[in-house]
Amino acid sequence: MSLTRDCVLSPVIHRSPFGTVAPPAVLTDASRWRHDGAFTNAPTWVQMPSGLWVIQFVAASTQLINCGDCGVAKTVAFWISPDSTTESILEEVAATGISINAGTMVYGSWDNCFVDGVNTDTIATGWHFVVITSTTDVDVSAFRIGLINVTYLDGIICNPRLFSYEITAGQIFNLFNTERWLFGV
Repeated sequence: MSLTRDCVLSPVIHRSPFGTVAPPAVLTDASRWRHDGAFTNAPTWVQMPSGLWVIQFVAASTQLINCGDCGVAKTVAFWISPDSTTESILEEVAATGISINAGTMVYGSWDNCFVDGVNTDTIATGWHFVVITSTTDVDVSAFRIGLINVTYLDGIICNPRLFSYEITAGQIFNLFNTERWLFGV
């Protein structure tokens, strides 16, 4: 299976090692489903030393990305650098989502979590690749990044992806090793 072909949501990655022009104020979905994400406020783009543009979330600015109805998924993957070890990350449906509580990933609708290619629920501040999987379909019909219910994210997110199938531990490890240089990990 092709990881790209089976994405439900696959944002366009903006990487410009020589340019300083920030990406547009929309999270453009490169998947065949075109679940473009709309920002509630003007996004704060930050350029990494690798040239990659990432999105800075500040809870006080009530910033979020609304991707709308993405249907169902069995895998969610994203790079994150949380400002603390207790953060709201994303919402699948109203008031239900993925968060960090005292350094532990919380993901009620899903089965398993991988952090930096390792099967674990433990996460700290700094850059990490998080992949959360399920053996059954998870409803992502109200997919929003940067918020759960009324609690907003403080931190940076890049490349949130949804897959229609449960990706394997080997695929997760390969994705982590392929992309980690972009984040200095």
